Amino acid sequence: MKPFNTFNVISNPSRGDSHWLLQLRWVAVVGQLLTIAISHWVFRVELNVGTLIGLVGITAITNTIFWFYLRQFDNLEPPTTPPFVNAWVLPAILLLDMNVLTAMLYFSGGPTNPFFFFYFVNVAIGSVLLHSTATWLLVCNAVIGFLFLLNFHHPIPLLSESLDSPQSTPLHRFSFFIAFFTCCLVVTHFIRLLYQQLLEREQQLRRAEQQDAKVQRLEALATLAAGAAHELATPLSTIAVVAKELSRNVPKWNAPEAVKSDLILIQDELKHCRTILDRMRAGAGEAAGEHIANIPASTIIDEILVGIRDKNRIAVDRNQLPSSMLQLPLQAVALAIRNVVQNALDASPSDRQVTLAIRSTPDQGWEILVIDQGCGMPESVLQRLGEPFFTTKEPGKGMGLGVYLTHNVINGIGGNIRYESQAGEGTTAHILLPANGK
Repeated sequence: MKPFNTFNVISNPSRGDSHWLLQLRWVAVVGQLLTIAISHWVFRVELNVGTLIGLVGITAITNTIFWFYLRQFDNLEPPTTPPFVNAWVLPAILLLDMNVLTAMLYFSGGPTNPFFFFYFVNVAIGSVLLHSTATWLLVCNAVIGFLFLLNFHHPIPLLSESLDSPQSTPLHRFSFFIAFFTCCLVVTHFIRLLYQQLLEREQQLRRAEQQDAKVQRLEALATLAAGAAHELATPLSTIAVVAKELSRNVPKWNAPEAVKSDLILIQDELKHCRTILDRMRAGAGEAAGEHIANIPASTIIDEILVGIRDKNRIAVDRNQLPSSMLQLPLQAVALAIRNVVQNALDASPSDRQVTLAIRSTPDQGWEILVIDQGCGMPESVLQRLGEPFFTTKEPGKGMGLGVYLTHNVINGIGGNIRYESQAGEGTTAHILLPANGK
């Protein structure tokens, strides 16, 4: 047999459940004190006030302890569910509250007290927060408590008469109305709160499914890109060898200048093709084999700037460089961010600069900012950034793979990219790199 503390008694454990129950118990404390005060001092009902206030104090004291326990975990980043709450704290609290209710009813009329309706409130809350073992334990506790009250309780003359008896007072009927009305409010609010949580979690599930489908599509495209890169590498290498041999022999043949220019153009385009293939391999995940090392912020900035056209148009902000180092595949990450910088240069007028900066994040990671001074992008374009083969450049100036490959690399190390832009204004790319990359 499993020990009690290994039972998973919480049906939907979360910090929200704990805090909601905490608030509900404070409301119960206030409501019980008001009920005792109004009944005894306003309507002159004979009650054992000291004992009833002592029972309310049990709820208040245990709730204060529970609040201090939760508070020490609320300050953590990210906030977490305290240990043991899911195992036994919430079931113990609900059982305690039900026994306190039984004791209060014992001293205030037993089953003739209309507030026995709150048995159903406790059972309803337990049915949602607890699994079957603890829920049925709570139900049994309620049944035993009510049976006890049927046989043993301190009677209150005002409540002893039935509602249709001539001796029944308006206060008696009013107390039944208040008890029924309060129970309806609590149960309705609790069910509505639960319904909203279910809707939110269903939406989160749908977003997760959509994200998973997107990741699967990107993985398929990454595999395709890697395969295409391997297939194209062989013929391009052959062309490169032939072009190199021709460049060696052309001066001996006294070939026209146009032929020499064509050879130079072929070699330049081959270099461009090799760069594209390297980007496709890196984006497809082949950079995963790159050695991961502790990289300072200054090193990655220097690596990003390697091979960028118009370096003089890049304003590097080195005033707030993080002192921490991150474990990163330097070449892959630098190449990915270089694509973003190059796109920012292409989007900005030739007389405007692009700002590159790195800041520390609260979790000791980095936020790399790439700020251009272009015409900006509307929301419809921002939502599609990162899709393969989607580009805003003119035909022949881009295939729409650069941003996709950049996203693939950054997401692969546990980071993410987001963009801020409005049509007619510049665009800022926020590239977040985690403190502990994958």
